Amino acid sequence: MEKKLTGTTLKWIALITMLIDHATVVFFQSGCIPATSLIITLLRGIGRFSFPIYAFLLVEGFQYTKNEVRYFLRLIFFAFLSEVPFDRALYGKWIDLSHQNVFFTLSLGLGMLILYRKGMHKFIKEKAGEKAALWMLITAAISGVIAVLLHTDYSIVGILVIAFFYFLRNQELYRFVAAMVILVGSDLLEFCALPDFVLFHFYNGERGKGGKKLKYFFYLFYPLHLLALCLIRFILFGK
Repeated sequence: MEKKLTGTTLKWIALITMLIDHATVVFFQSGCIPATSLIITLLRGIGRFSFPIYAFLLVEGFQYTKNEVRYFLRLIFFAFLSEVPFDRALYGKWIDLSHQNVFFTLSLGLGMLILYRKGMHKFIKEKAGEKAALWMLITAAISGVIAVLLHTDYSIVGILVIAFFYFLRNQELYRFVAAMVILVGSDLLEFCALPDFVLFHFYNGERGKGGKKLKYFFYLFYPLHLLALCLIRFILFGK
């Protein structure tokens, strides 16, 4: 069967499902709009689609970027830009150090991949397979520990998902099993992300129509949609 899904299509799916998830937290889970626990669970289940897609596309971007340092700095910039809207929308505080937004997780995941690849150049020359495997574990451990200390969204689980997506990128079945085990092991609701792996199977490796023009839209949407949700909640409910 022909693979027709592009990176832009995947980004739209992640964006829409993330919006549904955050709107559920802001309006329903906060109690502003009454809703049953079943409705909240279903809507938040839809939201589980987003992170695996972002992690998958991060790995894709890492493999094709012409400047990995600039890519990393861009993620860090949007991490800090998004933190106040993230805290205000989802936790009702201007600053909440107990939980940092997903851009920090993605930044740490990218940092892990950059460190790994830089070390690998040396180990390949030395033909040091054992050192390469150890370096893989060390880079994942460093990023995972930092994620735990910073309380980033998805924490060490997010780092491991990114690691599995990269290190098992040529082994689709193993990648699927490893990522789903770690996700569902952290939260049973993550089982709702299962359809993502069907989407990945039909991904054609192309950016897609309008992908280059919409590049910064997808970055800016994260802080802007959180700000919009804050404003709507304040206007309608005074919170």
